[in-house]
Amino acid sequence: MLSIELYKLFRQKQVYYTFLGSILLVVVLIIVAKSGANLEFQLQTGSTIDLRPLINAYFVMGFTLTIGMPFLLPLFVALNTSNIFTREFTEGTIKTYLVRIGGRKRIFIAKVTVNLVITFLLLLFTGIVSFSLGALFFGTEAKTFISPLLPIPIPFTWEDNFLPAYFYSCICLITIASLSVLWSVTSNSTGETLLKSLSTVILLNVLSNIQRIRPFLFTSYLDIWSKAWSDPIPWAELNRASVILLLYSLGFVILAYLIFAKKDIAC
Repeated sequence: MLSIELYKLFRQKQVYYTFLGSILLVVVLIIVAKSGANLEFQLQTGSTIDLRPLINAYFVMGFTLTIGMPFLLPLFVALNTSNIFTREFTEGTIKTYLVRIGGRKRIFIAKVTVNLVITFLLLLFTGIVSFSLGALFFGTEAKTFISPLLPIPIPFTWEDNFLPAYFYSCICLITIASLSVLWSVTSNSTGETLLKSLSTVILLNVLSNIQRIRPFLFTSYLDIWSKAWSDPIPWAELNRASVILLLYSLGFVILAYLIFAKKDIAC
């Protein structure tokens, strides 16, 4: 059943658009880095430091997350998962699927699993492309990442910083994907699912400015990946936030299943 769901997923054009979008994101960042734009900083002493010689594949890989995670990568994830159920409902194939496969539980688990797989593959693809193109144009000689928030080079290692950053990014994106599953079950079109998913994230981001309710909103933890750039890394905070996001993801999936199990499929 998983192979069937994967086949149906990769027949959809928007999946390839999201992977292409990841490539374009990396290409744009490389063009900006190659041009040397905004990479010279004036120090308090009056001297200027040129960061261009320090740029390498690790810089590109880290900067891709820095630029992509706030909006683009969540958008790509929502695009990939927005029609996981709605397309079946719209085309009227869900009833035939239920008859042939038997059992809503099996179908639901297969679709959610594929949803998680495509989310992981998108992030893995983004990391591989960003590192590969960064290595092609800038090399990998020095394991240095330049924080976009600070005008100084900060040394990072692959094992200690980049793997955690991408790992916690994956947890954040899984939460977005799980939310998309929930809205996909309750929507009548792909566009409606996408709109609901993005609107939920945006509205909760606005509400997170209220300190009293901020700790209870999952959107308050969608930036935990960036803490992998800290020195030292706040592992306790990262793990706590990850547990909260995973619990939200589980809640979204369970609620989606309860709705799907009772949904009247008349098509």
